[in-house]
Amino acid sequence: MSKPTPAGLANLGDFKPAAPAPANVPAVSRTAAAAHGFVERDAPKPIKRRRASEEPTTSFTTRINVSDQVDFIEWCDRERLPYREGFKRMMDAVRKGIV
Repeated sequence: MSKPTPAGLANLGDFKPAAPAPANVPAVSRTAAAAHGFVERDAPKPIKRRRASEEPTTSFTTRINVSDQVDFIEWCDRERLPYREGFKRMMDAVRKGIV
């Protein structure tokens, strides 16, 4: 005895995916939406300003005193350095025997 076929599912030959959504919405639609108080749902994407390193990099994790961490971060902020560059400057000072 065969199972009954649900209505409309006997033949899936006509089954097709929905048409893709338009790639970009016209500016008129965005202007009209903004005029009625609607806002964009998508958050703006942040700009990444990373300079590539000239040499290979690795991840380095260590447990340090909070006071040392605060001092290091404040120093990097004052000097406007990414942490990688701040660490490199400290290691350059060690290699030169300054510290």
